[in-house]
Amino acid sequence: MNWIYQTKNYGLGNFVNLTPTINKLYQIHKEPIPVYFETDYVKEVFDGCEQITILKEKPTTEPMFTSGLTNKGLNIMPDYAFVYKHIIGQPYDNTKGFIQRRYFLAPETRYAVFVLGSGNESEQYLKTKEVDTRIVKEAINAFESKGYLVVFVGSENDLRRNELAKGYYQQAGNIQAALAWIENAAFVVGNDTGLIHVAGVLDKDIFALFKDTELPRCQNMSSKCRYLGKDNWHHLPQLISTVCN
Repeated sequence: MNWIYQTKNYGLGNFVNLTPTINKLYQIHKEPIPVYFETDYVKEVFDGCEQITILKEKPTTEPMFTSGLTNKGLNIMPDYAFVYKHIIGQPYDNTKGFIQRRYFLAPETRYAVFVLGSGNESEQYLKTKEVDTRIVKEAINAFESKGYLVVFVGSENDLRRNELAKGYYQQAGNIQAALAWIENAAFVVGNDTGLIHVAGVLDKDIFALFKDTELPRCQNMSSKCRYLGKDNWHHLPQLISTVCN
């Protein structure tokens, strides 16, 4: 059986980066591609997608590839393009990625979603991802000064780490709610994390705050993403004020 393996050490963002390749395989073979998910919340994001069949049991055969397939160490192109070229054997041709889209009754007020997450709770990993609280506060103020509602989404661990976000969180730990809020957002702000890659698949207007993770390797799929390295984070409030005019 040709199947794909989402492993627990390579979570949501890594699997999102596989989806253009899975979509192309679906188009070639004209049938859903079997996938075994090791992480429940990642499986929730893709449950119902026509491009895949979710396997209930892990096959005993070797997978075609896993969510651990990246160009780490090379950093020559976005991971989604690298996976596509590696598996399909051709340069990435802008085949779309996918998630199972979620909808809800969005508030009438325009709003910005903040995603300050981490798929790994190790101190070393967090140090490569975390954004300065002062920058986050200034970004919140910039949106609110323009009349935007501010919403935070993410896991219970994300909420616990981000004291500033407590008054803004919506249904912490509910991945379906997070997807719905992102789906309807005017803007998404966040670090290099899985939900930013989800926002990329949805081609949202994104402010991506990169600390010690790599570009172009960790680039998402949005055509409307502005990347700010840690030396340029201080420009974020002014950039928000300019874009929101």
